[in-house]
Amino acid sequence: MHTKPVKIYKSTISCVMYVLLFSAGIAFCIWVAISNFNNDAPSWIMVLALGGMAVACVNQMIYYIRCRHEKIVITEQLLTISQCVKQTKSGDWAPVKNVKLQWRDINHIKAQWERPTSKSIRKNVLVSAGKKDVYLIDPDIYDVFFLEKKLQKYQRQYGSTNRR
Repeated sequence: MHTKPVKIYKSTISCVMYVLLFSAGIAFCIWVAISNFNNDAPSWIMVLALGGMAVACVNQMIYYIRCRHEKIVITEQLLTISQCVKQTKSGDWAPVKNVKLQWRDINHIKAQWERPTSKSIRKNVLVSAGKKDVYLIDPDIYDVFFLEKKLQKYQRQYGSTNRR
């Protein structure tokens, strides 16, 4: 049985890029606040607004720093996801770690647009396996545009060769 990884999607590089991007946003907010401060009411309102934007940037940075060791590992037999959520019987989503799915047990891989919120509009990747298991992968930290297509390619390649 060959278990050497075929492909590994790691989140470390993406996380570093996001942290740098949000750090630049925070630096910009601080620069604008300092350079335009006149100690009057509009200046204080501007400082509060920019402070709120900086706090939002810090919150997003913390989220991506927590995700820095996540990965998806592809082998000829398994799809291994270090961090995702699984749909419960009640329809809610519960976090799960180190999910190992055999390619032959995966029924379908598809992307679904996330509900538009104030934070983002993006596609999540849904993986259905077995009789009723559904897993959701947040692709932002792996490959926001092409993760669905890449996983479908591996499913076609390895799922058909590993059928019982």
